[in-house]
Amino acid sequence: MDSSLTDRNSGYGMAMLEGLNGLMTQSVANLALGGSWVDMVLDAYFEMIIGSDSAATKQIVNTYADAMRYTSPMMADFLDDLTKMPQPLNEKDVFNGRKWKNLQSAMDETIGAYSPKVQRIIASGQMSTIALTNDAMDKAWVGMALDLNDPDIVARWHKMPERAYADMVGRLQNGSPLSDLLDTLPAQTNLEMRRGLLKGIALGENADLVGKRVARATQMPAWKAVSISRTTVLNTYRETSRRSYLQHPDIIDGWYWQSAQNQRTCMACLMRDGTVYPLSEKQAAHSQCRCRMRPR
Repeated sequence: MDSSLTDRNSGYGMAMLEGLNGLMTQSVANLALGGSWVDMVLDAYFEMIIGSDSAATKQIVNTYADAMRYTSPMMADFLDDLTKMPQPLNEKDVFNGRKWKNLQSAMDETIGAYSPKVQRIIASGQMSTIALTNDAMDKAWVGMALDLNDPDIVARWHKMPERAYADMVGRLQNGSPLSDLLDTLPAQTNLEMRRGLLKGIALGENADLVGKRVARATQMPAWKAVSISRTTVLNTYRETSRRSYLQHPDIIDGWYWQSAQNQRTCMACLMRDGTVYPLSEKQAAHSQCRCRMRPR
């Protein structure tokens, strides 16, 4: 982009920079050397979305820690009692006792509360992502007007309808695929607890070894909840962007696949980098993929 174009559209550029709350540090001089306003906008907002995702991830991890903090002492107390029971241990003696039933009840309660909490965290992150992406689109169209030297582009821009928002948020309601997936996170906890204990009893292991096995088998997988959250948030970003592009076929005729191009980028994403897709095609990203769409 030449400097004369920047000068002619300085009003647009300054308004956009102010709207990004100081996040953008690239100067007009750098843009004049060939940079893109659209790239600058999308890069800055993607960083904001990643920041929102990180906050959601921290909440999920903390929620998981709270859940395990409640049940771990009960599990340790129960395993300690195993060492005081007559040997060899009898399955009925182990599983008919009050402490085992209390532990089962506590695990059921914890499991029942964990999934809805994670759903709420992800729903909040999704709403935040939709709002950020819609704001990014507002400024991206201004950037496109600057890049193409066509102020009329801004006048033709209109936001994604509310119905599209409702459709995406609806994916998190009860009975949705995401909700069902979250509900399965700790589905076999009690079964795995029994298996771990029975194996330890059969092998004559001490309570410490049994406890470690049970803990490994019954962990509610926080990493999986984090993976689901991150994938949902980033897919929401991509789909919100694509739907915005779809409303403007007179300006956008497709999208480019852009990978992060760093040490964490997988080979499949690197190979797709720069390839072009029609607006009708969604970005088929893998779990936790950080690839992005660029408007063509």
